[in-house]
Order: sequence, then C-alpha cells, then structure tokens
Amino acid sequence: WLTFLLAAVAILLASFYGGMRTTVTHDRITIRFGTPGYRVLHLNTKDVAEVALHSYMPLKEFGGYGIRANRHMSAYYLSGGTGVQLATREGKKHLIGSNHPQRLAEVIRTVAGLEVTP
Repeated sequence: WLTFLLAAVAILLASFYGGMRTTVTHDRITIRFGTPGYRVLHLNTKDVAEVALHSYMPLKEFGGYGIRANRHMSAYYLSGGTGVQLATREGKKHLIGSNHPQRLAEVIRTVAGLEVTP
C-alpha cells in the first residue's frame, strides 16, 4: 500500500507541473494551472467592472506564490511583481500575474467593453 500511496502522491504533484495559463476570449477569462489545466478562475467578461495594473510583493502581501488570497483580493501568479487587478461588478477583486501585464490588461479592457487607455 505504501508504494501505491507514494506513486499516487507523485502523480498528483507532477500534474501541477506546467505553469499557469490565462485565456481571454470574448465571453470569459479563464486561468488554468498545471499540465492537465486545472481551472482555478472562470470569470464572465460582462462581470468585469475595472481593470488596473497592480504592483505587489508576493511574500509580504500574500505569503508566497501560487493561488493565494488576502483580505482584499484573491491572487493567481507564479512569478513577478506586477499583475492585472480585476474588480467585478459584485465587488470581488482578483489579481492575475503575467509576464506581459500591460498587454493582458488592454486585452481584458477591450473584451469587457471598458475604456482602453492609450
């Protein structure tokens, strides 16, 4: 049983390898983690009220990397110090890490029908 248990844990841990993928379509914003693509965030673009760049300190503000949350927002990132902060019409805030935060913010603003900054 121990061998089976260790193999199962190894397979589970290996499935998280593969990084983070953010997909933005006309209808939704989706964040997936790992090789299998575990969906961790799924937002309708109609629900996005605000989009802004947000500088953050991962260890100080959220206590580490990955899928995190503090009193103000939930965060999804693997590296970096600048991300895209989304505010929904319900008042929830989400921080999405990106290697290209300006480009991601502009794409989200465009598909959500928000004012695009020059």
